Amino acid sequence: MRIVAGWHYDGGTCPDEIGMEAAAEGVVIVGPLGLAGILETRLGLAQPDEAQPVRIAEYLRALDAMCSSGDPFFKASYLADGWATAKRLLAERDQLVLAGWSGMASGAPRLDALVELHASTECVPGLPDRLVRILEALYKHEMCGIDRLELETPRECWPMLWRRIFDALQKAGTDISETLCDVAAAPIPGDCLPRVVPLRASTLCEAADAVAAWLAARPDNDQVLLIVEAGGELLDAALRGQGLPVTGAVSRSIHRSTLQLLPLALELCWSPFSPAALLDFLTVPLCPLHPAMGRRLVRALEKHPGLGGPVWLEALEKCRTWAATRPNSDVLSDDLGFWTGLKRYARGGEIDVQAILAICERLSAWASERTFRGSAHLLAPASAMAQSVAEAVRASGRRGFTKPQLDRILDSVAGGGLAGPALAEAAPWAVANHPGQVRGAFQDVIWWNFSDPGQQATRPLWDNAEQAALRSGGTDLEDRQRLSDLEAAAWHRPLFLASGRLVLVMADSDKGQPLLPHPLWDELAVAAGDESLLLTQAEDAASVGRGPDTVLCGRALFLEEVLPAPPVEPKRTWPAPGHIDARRATESPTGMAKLLECPLRWFLEYALSLYRGHLSALPDGNQLFGSFCHRLVEMLVAERPAWDPQAARSRAERLFDELIGQMAAALKLPGRDAELALFRMHALEAVEKLFERIRSAKLTIQGCEQRLERRDGFGQAYVGYADLVVLDGKGSPMPWDLKWTDNAKYRRQELEEERALQLAAYSWMLGVPSAHAAYFMLKQAELISTAAPWATAQEAVQTDLAVIWEKSLMEYRRQGDALRKGEAIATGVVLDGQEPPDPEPRCRYCDYSTICGVRHAD
Repeated sequence: MRIVAGWHYDGGTCPDEIGMEAAAEGVVIVGPLGLAGILETRLGLAQPDEAQPVRIAEYLRALDAMCSSGDPFFKASYLADGWATAKRLLAERDQLVLAGWSGMASGAPRLDALVELHASTECVPGLPDRLVRILEALYKHEMCGIDRLELETPRECWPMLWRRIFDALQKAGTDISETLCDVAAAPIPGDCLPRVVPLRASTLCEAADAVAAWLAARPDNDQVLLIVEAGGELLDAALRGQGLPVTGAVSRSIHRSTLQLLPLALELCWSPFSPAALLDFLTVPLCPLHPAMGRRLVRALEKHPGLGGPVWLEALEKCRTWAATRPNSDVLSDDLGFWTGLKRYARGGEIDVQAILAICERLSAWASERTFRGSAHLLAPASAMAQSVAEAVRASGRRGFTKPQLDRILDSVAGGGLAGPALAEAAPWAVANHPGQVRGAFQDVIWWNFSDPGQQATRPLWDNAEQAALRSGGTDLEDRQRLSDLEAAAWHRPLFLASGRLVLVMADSDKGQPLLPHPLWDELAVAAGDESLLLTQAEDAASVGRGPDTVLCGRALFLEEVLPAPPVEPKRTWPAPGHIDARRATESPTGMAKLLECPLRWFLEYALSLYRGHLSALPDGNQLFGSFCHRLVEMLVAERPAWDPQAARSRAERLFDELIGQMAAALKLPGRDAELALFRMHALEAVEKLFERIRSAKLTIQGCEQRLERRDGFGQAYVGYADLVVLDGKGSPMPWDLKWTDNAKYRRQELEEERALQLAAYSWMLGVPSAHAAYFMLKQAELISTAAPWATAQEAVQTDLAVIWEKSLMEYRRQGDALRKGEAIATGVVLDGQEPPDPEPRCRYCDYSTICGVRHAD
């Protein structure tokens, strides 16, 4: 068996074992992990791998014991962040063992504390411990069945423990050779610089289009290598746009939906409750709760973002009723009860371990079951993550975790995240995910996204005396520097292996964030003597598309000019089918207003039922505050219609805290205290001023959210819901509409300009079209009224609701007749010579402004 080993080869190599041959047998190319696996199998030492978070949790358990009974050197760090401290100490211990440390006491207090820490835990073996077992087995058996081992990373660059294994392999009869000896300390030769071509771009999107166009320009790309470490999604999108095979080199991310299931489920256990977390949980592509029930709960959250209110309870009851009709009703009801009935723990306290385990086990069992139904690629990682978290919390020995501690565990389990679902497609060019994977020469090498990878080096913990003690025990402290040198050596490989040109794709920014050049750029600048000399060789990705004969990096792109299409002309008159009847069975003031404002919009929305796509979102801002105050007033009026203003405020203050959890739970989350306090002040002030104004005007409340209905002379029914209906001293009803906006000016203008259709419609439906009506602006605690006898000069606006209604009704019927004749007018489209409509329709907020062309005209 012939093994080729390199430090960066665990993620694959380019070329691979076959290379340019038709086949390869008995040859394998591996990195350190692959080589360790082969040796364990040969020596009979293979065993299941343990997740690193479990090892950290076991170290955390030992830290708990040591710090509770003593004062070790890491206690201050442990008290600040126990999980991070355990993770760092475990990583430092593994690094020392890899460097040849025997793990014996040396007389140095801090090192001896690390020895005691490791001895006091039953920590499962990591890679260094596996290598120690391999070395012991080689010493004992002096055989491994490997004939030849070729090191393409120099032996002296491997850590001490690996060098000892190589010595033992050689002693056991393995022929070890070195075939590649490029080290980071070697300076970059000057003859490499002429082959370096920086490809500058403003954004990665622009760079991706240029690279894709360059590859599409010629079919003979078999001597081209793409190095794609990060940002491969943009490159693949550009390649797909050119009809080329994609690389599949999608970046890993912790934000993949399958990795978000468990964090979202655990987020539901914290109090104050987060409606956004529940909405995200219910809308993930694969949710443990059946979609039919999830949709009902989502609609409830969109209306009242909280728990325990009438809307939420009604949605739960509908879910139970639906589940009872299904064959697996027991399972569905159990799922509903579990995920909506989770116990909650204060965000400043600890969550019980049993609650974490219950969620992990539930999620893991559900995901494991679904993997047998064709969703393995999506849910297998979710199941594995839940199992790892469960094992970690069990191994810690703790009874509870704070939210930051639990978040640390989740971050450790998620690691670098998951790659996307994209798969590499067969292509004439080769693809490497790291420059250290390049093993052979290529004509052209394109280093995609040549930017700083953001690697951070950790500072050694040990002082000079401790380092001396480690060296005396056989530890090679230069290993840390060797690993840095290996990374730098990998960056140099493309320089030597590109016989034609090395194209460094350098973008200024990505998604609005600036990108720094790769560290190799500084070495190239030093080798050139001046960075400007390198930049003189640079080419501009923006040149693609400037002309039909563009040349980029030595290739003529031969682009075909695409002439711009003529802009869409706005269209004012649209044909409508003659059978359309604008008189719906029941019309609302809102529907009337839409027809009056823009018949085309009414036609598209009500006649064709054309709606924009729905994205689940929680109400916030004025929408949330207005709904909340409406409900608050409704509850007060339901208790009794007549309130003393001070008593109403006191009662509203008690109801406020109850309603916050039911309708606006997000306001109780950390960081929103000031916003909640300000809203409380405005809401209570609005309630007090509302009832004070009703009492001072000597009015009484007849109803709240009262349904009104009336038919006109043509049999058309009109239905609406008045926020408040108040009675004057003569018993005449009047509608009051409650509004929460930042500015009350617009509502006053409605009355002044005789456009208050809603108030006019409510007055007509109440049978008193000439009566008075008012807006009560909740945020400002201000009344805007018609010229009623009880209205002050500041509040009163001279207007006639009966006239508003008659004019609106006449225009409504006229527009309806036009629709029946096959004519729908886009009011916002103003043709040459026409006067703009007054008032102008609110086209900027319309979902159909792209259809009529108003948005194109802007």
